[in-house]
Amino acid sequence: MIAGASVNVIDYGATGNGTTNDTAAIQAAIDSRTSGGTVYFPCGTYSVTGIRIDGTGANLTNITLQGEGVASLLQIAASNTSNVIKSLSGSGFRIAELKIQGGLGRGVTPLRAPTKGFWAPSTAYVIGNTVEVSSTDTQTSTVAASNLVYRCILGYTSTATFAADKATYWILSTDPNFNTVDISYETRNGIYLSGATNSIIEDCTIIDCAYAGINVGTGPVQTGNTTPASAYVRVESNFIENCDNGIAGGEQSYVNYVGNNVKSCVNFGIVIDDPDSFGCNVTANAVTGCGSHGIYFYGPDFCTITGNTVSFCTNVGILVIQASVSTPITGNAVNNCQQGIRLYNNSQVTVTGNTCRANSQYGISVELMSQVSVVANECDSNTLDGINLLTVSGFSVSSNSCSLNEGSGIRLDSCSDGSIVGGSLLNNNNGAVPTATGAGVYLGDTTNVAISGMRAYDARAGASKTQKYGVYSAGTSNAVTLSGNNLTANATAEFLLVGASNRVTPAFADYVNATTPANFTADKILAFLDSDGTTVYMAARLSVW
Repeated sequence: MIAGASVNVIDYGATGNGTTNDTAAIQAAIDSRTSGGTVYFPCGTYSVTGIRIDGTGANLTNITLQGEGVASLLQIAASNTSNVIKSLSGSGFRIAELKIQGGLGRGVTPLRAPTKGFWAPSTAYVIGNTVEVSSTDTQTSTVAASNLVYRCILGYTSTATFAADKATYWILSTDPNFNTVDISYETRNGIYLSGATNSIIEDCTIIDCAYAGINVGTGPVQTGNTTPASAYVRVESNFIENCDNGIAGGEQSYVNYVGNNVKSCVNFGIVIDDPDSFGCNVTANAVTGCGSHGIYFYGPDFCTITGNTVSFCTNVGILVIQASVSTPITGNAVNNCQQGIRLYNNSQVTVTGNTCRANSQYGISVELMSQVSVVANECDSNTLDGINLLTVSGFSVSSNSCSLNEGSGIRLDSCSDGSIVGGSLLNNNNGAVPTATGAGVYLGDTTNVAISGMRAYDARAGASKTQKYGVYSAGTSNAVTLSGNNLTANATAEFLLVGASNRVTPAFADYVNATTPANFTADKILAFLDSDGTTVYMAARLSVW
């Protein structure tokens, strides 16, 4: 046998007629490549009940499955819940130019165990998460038919016991528990690659899978899956449509998802759902029309989300939860989702150069975080605020452009110890009924914030202006510093600050170009803005100019 030689599945008895079960013939062709090589699928429809790229004995490496594009179809038999292609070990695999069809709509339905597994204390939950507890509403890690499933109705971080949280944050759900569904997520996939390394999936078309089109890793964290993680895998230029999830995975490292087109999936577009994952990159993918989040990270570290286009997803375009170390989100375009980008309970995350437009809530929302940078993003025409920060400390918001949002350009609530520098916040508060407090920057119960070098005004004329203030603070806000901003031409006033320890330093233009009382000339007065937005005039000492 020649190492690395190519074989044709037809030569091993496959028919490609769409009715004969070709599984045994295809597996025989794969198993014959004991020293690696290419298994070739000529044009045809190959009905299978699941094949192993790592061989029947799970001992093969360096196998390529090569087709002729959409004309080479691997189709799971009707009502069969197996993966079309599976690996639990090995390295050097390549799957290319095949069309793969799962059983969704042909007798196979999605079975979703609780999305966040067994309830646990000190864990961040968001609306819609489901968890499993014992029949007595106590924490458990035991699979039992009597266990209960609850659905989260208000995002929060859990306390020490489920009973303490139950009444406020959870309602009983009819979703199945771990005892009644297949919880391994090792089935119902187009391609399931677990325990594989240095492998490539490229240029495939994958449709109708009841869990995921492509599943890399061990399955989500909550499943207790004991199979090994995958590493150094590249998933590139695949088209995935009408699956429950487009691309999914649990524990994995150094996996790159590049240039894939994920469309019309029931649940997530791309999801990495394991806090032990790290070093993964989601780059230049297009995700559209998914029933939940477009791109969803739960807990991975040192990962990137860069240059993706996400649109028309029912929930958040890009959602990152509990990523604790260095997760840059850069250069993405998100439109017509519920929220553009949402970060929840993370640290050391940067959001840079993204465009978030026409989302039904926020352009960018950052919640329960510290050490976050939001830089040079464009957030326009969103139904709520362009950029929203809630309970965030140690933040840097700079050089962002937010215009024509129905809320404020930037809104901070219960935030502290941060800065807003530069950027342009124009013509916001642009809803059908503008609020009296809509502003370029709105500060609610926020302290120790420096705002400088920013343009925040309404460029429209007269009654067309809707942005009431350049900067507006409310509640217990205090210690706000305004320096060198251009806040002219808002509908009500340049700014209004409540509380104590606020400082206002006019921009240089305020010294020489202010509108002045008739008995002064512009070169002999200084114009200062008081904290209520009114102008105070003082005579200039020309000798200091």
